[in-house]
Amino acid sequence: MSNPVTFKKENSSDEPYNNFVYKVDINNVTIGGFTDVTGLSVRSDVLEYREGGSHDVTHVFQNDLSYTNATLRRGMTKHDDFIKWIRNAVSANREAARYDIMITMMDRQENSTWGWKLINAYPVRWDGPSMMAGGDGFAMETLEVTYEELDFIKH
Repeated sequence: MSNPVTFKKENSSDEPYNNFVYKVDINNVTIGGFTDVTGLSVRSDVLEYREGGSHDVTHVFQNDLSYTNATLRRGMTKHDDFIKWIRNAVSANREAARYDIMITMMDRQENSTWGWKLINAYPVRWDGPSMMAGGDGFAMETLEVTYEELDFIKH
């Protein structure tokens, strides 16, 4: 059985962290230039059980955990590592395409504050850039990954 949680009172000086200072490591290599990282989510499904003879009581039990896919978005460059990774993931050797992804949020002084480790992640979707005549934006690529487990790390 896990230890009970002890909640601490927040001070008025506790400021929320910014969401724009972060780094992403894939297979222990820092990959830069991501504009978005979304989809960090865990959910506990519940199983409801109504007690026989007592219609005003419903017992609720924790069931399996599930994780949403994470999405990584960045400007497209000459590097083809995402494309190679998804090619490996759909090949016969899928186990070799599983890597841990570490997303680390930092404060304004670039000190690590929180981290999320996506364990045994592998790509399930790649979207290439949208082309628009007359546009002035950047070509963006998007990688969606699934993972087996999400670990929360407080630095």
